[in-house]
Parts: sequence; C-alpha cells; structure tokens
Amino acid sequence: DGLASEKELITGMKLEKFRHMDTDRDGALSQEEFLAHAGGPHHRRGKFLERLDADGDGMLNAEEMEKAEDKLFAKIDADKNGIIDRAEIEESKARWMHRHGKHHGPKE
Repeated sequence: DGLASEKELITGMKLEKFRHMDTDRDGALSQEEFLAHAGGPHHRRGKFLERLDADGDGMLNAEEMEKAEDKLFAKIDADKNGIIDRAEIEESKARWMHRHGKHHGPKE
C-alpha cells in the first residue's frame, strides 16, 4: 500500500543500525564489529555478545540482534504499554547499578 506501519519502521531502523555496525557487509557482526559499537567496559561487552549469540557461532546476525533488542525493550517497559518513559529508564539504570555494585545513593 506504499505506507509503512510502526512495526515496519522500527524493523527498518533496526536493520539500518545492524547494517551500520556490519562494516564488512557479511550479514553478521563479528566480535570486533560488535565491540566497536557497544558501550561499557571491554570485558563485559564480550560476555554480552556471548549471551546474545543464540546459535553459538561467535557472530551476531540481524535476527539475534533484533531478538536481543526486543527483549531489552520488554524488560525496561515495566508497565508493558509499549512505551519507555523517563521513569522506566531511570529504574532500569538503578537496577543495573545495583546489580553491578555501583551504588550512588544520596550523600549525607
């Protein structure tokens, strides 16, 4: 129909992000490609890649990347309304900080 649904737009944006990260254009993200674009400490990024690599081939394909992003979105979207608001982002950050021993509570 020449029109794009919200899901089609989001899927297109995810594919564009994947293509940007896939610098050698082989259809998969190597560890080097993933680490070049992922944030956080280098040793944790490698572990993160291992968890996302569903087929265990040492690479991330577009499907694995999309599933991981969808899972992360669902985890952050606490009220399951399909929208992540500032409060949900802050709560997600606080949970991450707590899990990783980075407590930054109010100073007395």
